Amino acid sequence: MRLLVPVVLAAACGRFGFEQHGGGTDAPGDTGDGAAAGVVTWVKTFAAQGNSASTLGDSFAGSATAGDAVVLQLFCANTVVPTGVTLTASGWSFVQLGALVGSTSSGYWGTSFGAIAPDSASTTFTATWTAASPCTFIVELGDELAGVDTSGAFDAHAELLSNGNCATTVLTASANDAIWAACTVNDVTSTGAGFTKSADDGHGDWSEYKLTTDPAGTPEGVLFQTSTGMDDYVVTAVAIKPG
Repeated sequence: MRLLVPVVLAAACGRFGFEQHGGGTDAPGDTGDGAAAGVVTWVKTFAAQGNSASTLGDSFAGSATAGDAVVLQLFCANTVVPTGVTLTASGWSFVQLGALVGSTSSGYWGTSFGAIAPDSASTTFTATWTAASPCTFIVELGDELAGVDTSGAFDAHAELLSNGNCATTVLTASANDAIWAACTVNDVTSTGAGFTKSADDGHGDWSEYKLTTDPAGTPEGVLFQTSTGMDDYVVTAVAIKPG
């Protein structure tokens, strides 16, 4: 357990799209060219890194197939309020999907980012935090998913700082949304029902995903069981729209 004091903040929700591949969405369930909506598939773990160095920046190497969605949670342990965080890589355009949640009493800060892969080249990705003092622990957890709507892949999201087993809810905005989530808590032991484990930074922080056939407007519960059920956590969840 890294830190102890429980604080709860509200989750944020919204929708983000990327136009870099062209071809808008004519209607829910339509890819814009008359084809029926497909299904999202999980491709691979994109990032699973925990860094205990005292720093405000952290980098990792990675690649994804052009047109696939990449979604990540970025985390910083810091008793000083970070004023922001960025994720950059050559040729990539990342969007911060939700608010930065956290508190000085817990020392936990996190948010979610998403992007559509512009190409399949391997490159270096750098998370940079802005704060008056370094993060004492930095985490990047992320996954790559295919079959997404590249003009509006990230349908809805939730970010939450709380205490206990790592849990939140995200409301789908489209039919057959895939649900992705990540928890930074230091002692995850299992995923929620219906979810599959993906990223694991080796420090008790995981990501998970579920490929649903649920209609739009479905509340999808996210859960990570922890060894104590009492620790502070940051959880992020994203609903990803099929193309």
